[in-house]
Amino acid sequence: MAFGAHSDDIDIRAGGTAAKYVDKGYGLVYVVVTTSASGINGLSPNGSIKIRHGEARKAAKLYGTEPVFLDFHQCVYPPGKTDRLPKGNICISQASDNEKTIRMVTNLILKYKPEIILTHCTDDLHEDHYHTSALVYIAYKRIQKTLTSARLWLWPSGSRGSIIEFKPNKFVDIENYLAAKDRAIKEHKSQCARSPRLRTIAIKNAKFWGNKCRFRLAEAFIEVK
Repeated sequence: MAFGAHSDDIDIRAGGTAAKYVDKGYGLVYVVVTTSASGINGLSPNGSIKIRHGEARKAAKLYGTEPVFLDFHQCVYPPGKTDRLPKGNICISQASDNEKTIRMVTNLILKYKPEIILTHCTDDLHEDHYHTSALVYIAYKRIQKTLTSARLWLWPSGSRGSIIEFKPNKFVDIENYLAAKDRAIKEHKSQCARSPRLRTIAIKNAKFWGNKCRFRLAEAFIEVK
């Protein structure tokens, strides 16, 4: 089960791992947490949501699944201003302090009973990433006694970086799944156009983490103890 703040986060940070586990017979629950309403420059929130939801569906289909859209508003839209936006949940910045939304994510995890939960690192300086991580972490703590076998894995921070150095304790060999990861990233055409080096950076990161653990290509995670 993977929680990405935006429509492309799962594929960029854990697409190889997702493809590998699906290939081995596991199911993937592909959760997009925010509306991604601000993801395309010059486009209205409604326009961006339509395109990016469509891209997420195409990417998720490559793993044999459909996305679950939680539709929290992004932090770029301050609390109290969401009345101007398309219909959706509260701002993601409020979610981890809101009992209703914590219960929503908790119930979602309990519904699917995942063995592994993947999401953003809690030290990620991107506001949407950080608040998504906080929300998932709180929900995870609540289900630990019920789903004793569930594990929480956090992937590295995005382009804004983090304050503390990321020190992974889990590595997944994705040498045979980099092509699958790349295909999923390519489905996010709006983001590849906006950031032409997106796929190149993903490959570079796979080589970097592979070098750290003696694989040729890898994805890295911190398993929460």
